[in-house]
Amino acid sequence: MRRIGIVVKKDDEFSLSVARKVVEMFRNRAELISDPESAEKLSLEGVEVEKMNCDAILVIGGDGTILRLCQRLKNSIPILGINTGEIGFLADLSLDDLEYAVELLTSDFEVEERCRIFAEIGGRRTPPALNEAVIITERPSKMLRLRAYLNGELLDDFRADGLIVATPTGSTAYSLSAGGPIVHPSVRAFVVVPIAPHKLTSRPWVISSESELRVVVMRTGREALLVLDGQHAEEIDEGEEVIFRKSPVPARFVKTRYSFSEKIRKKLVNL
Repeated sequence: MRRIGIVVKKDDEFSLSVARKVVEMFRNRAELISDPESAEKLSLEGVEVEKMNCDAILVIGGDGTILRLCQRLKNSIPILGINTGEIGFLADLSLDDLEYAVELLTSDFEVEERCRIFAEIGGRRTPPALNEAVIITERPSKMLRLRAYLNGELLDDFRADGLIVATPTGSTAYSLSAGGPIVHPSVRAFVVVPIAPHKLTSRPWVISSESELRVVVMRTGREALLVLDGQHAEEIDEGEEVIFRKSPVPARFVKTRYSFSEKIRKKLVNL
């Protein structure tokens, strides 16, 4: 019998009500565990996310719930999302897919790996990000000067509100809103996108995910923040450098019947 973890969007009664339905549908078909906060309400065994040992994790919530889970997981347990939020690009399935989700997780499902990115600041390594790492000014409307080096060679001098370094998975998120391209998840690349650049020649770059990208905060009097997936933030001092590399541990997702191009059409074209 499969062992399935259930993670529910925090403080959301609607997501919890969906989780109760799913628990009933799994009855006698899988062994269920849940995060401690949800476990009590679902009458399940409670296990901290960092200590979960199971065949897959079913997330009931939105993309933010999945991003937080990915930063906390200590191993690459396959994830499947049921969207109770808005667009839900990482959460593949809708409320009409509950039975399909149960059938999928109790069968021999396939797994897709998604590249992640991490950063180093002053020798400290950040948690990995699934979508993007963003360098942005601490004070709104204050421009940064960022000098970027690709494998030791000058890539560009950016004068902008910030800089996004996105994975293919993140290319449909903040990066897309800032003018970056959509990159298929199978492509081994990162997207480097300036935010509101004040230079006509500053355009997005697509670089190999095997590269090392080094970014130095050059502008005096402009302290910056490094933000990963909107969940983790660190201060960057003037003159400090941030080194971006591919994480050695990818995120893993349960493959569904919905293709990447179908999700683009459904969730980004026909909004």
